[in-house]
Amino acid sequence: MTTSAIEHPKVVSRAEWLAARKELLAEEKALTRARDALSAKRRELPWVKVDKEYVFDTPNGKKTLADLFDGCSQLIVYHFMWRREFGEGCVGCSFLADHVDGPNQHLAQHDVTFVAVSRAPLPVLEAFKKRMGWRFNWVSSFESDFNFDYHVSFTPKELATGKVFYNYRTADASIEELAGMSVFYKDADGNVFANPKSRILVCPLLVTKMFAGLMSRWTIPFAWAASSASAISIPRSSMRSNSIRGPSIRSRRVLPSRYSITRKSRPWCSPIS
Repeated sequence: MTTSAIEHPKVVSRAEWLAARKELLAEEKALTRARDALSAKRRELPWVKVDKEYVFDTPNGKKTLADLFDGCSQLIVYHFMWRREFGEGCVGCSFLADHVDGPNQHLAQHDVTFVAVSRAPLPVLEAFKKRMGWRFNWVSSFESDFNFDYHVSFTPKELATGKVFYNYRTADASIEELAGMSVFYKDADGNVFANPKSRILVCPLLVTKMFAGLMSRWTIPFAWAASSASAISIPRSSMRSNSIRGPSIRSRRVLPSRYSITRKSRPWCSPIS
């Protein structure tokens, strides 16, 4: 473990600290409201219909993009960087993936499917997933154009020019794989639409963005978590034998809620506005 010295800040009285904290709090609230307004604009962006058929290798055989929704109408795809030169996943993507399985159960209760996609052979991804102890769905786009079409993988020809199209703009070329996130919606007729609310994100913010920020507030989605918690069954083996016996807990399917990641809807509640 590495340690580093922390620069000693100014020491003041409690009253002085409180005055400074309130001043900063006002700026934080202004930033929150500005971010809410920006998120509202993001939700109003138009969609793009996905006409091209993409096929992925999964543990259950070949599946199309529409199949990956797995019964839900909303799909979050995390473009997981596979570092072919190292024979393992990107360290930043791996750190993010360590935080997916817990919140993922809440997504599943609210009409949202999460899947990671990488341009690497499925057996390689499965071996790394087992090593890391992850449970989320991870599929291979190794034999499709999916990564290239969504601008997270780059051809040798593109890299040779020194420039690639990434994060909606031309950027300096660096490596053949980069990370990102795409959001899709499937209607009742099976049509799939790309929702360009969020594509490429800075990794430290990505977990928050994925599970909260796609709505208007980057705060814990209390109403959502509370309702999905009631839908997650608790094994009786996890209860203490001497605990007070209460009504049996049954898992139930929560109907699609207003807390949608792709439709205009009421934002998740925030404890303090």
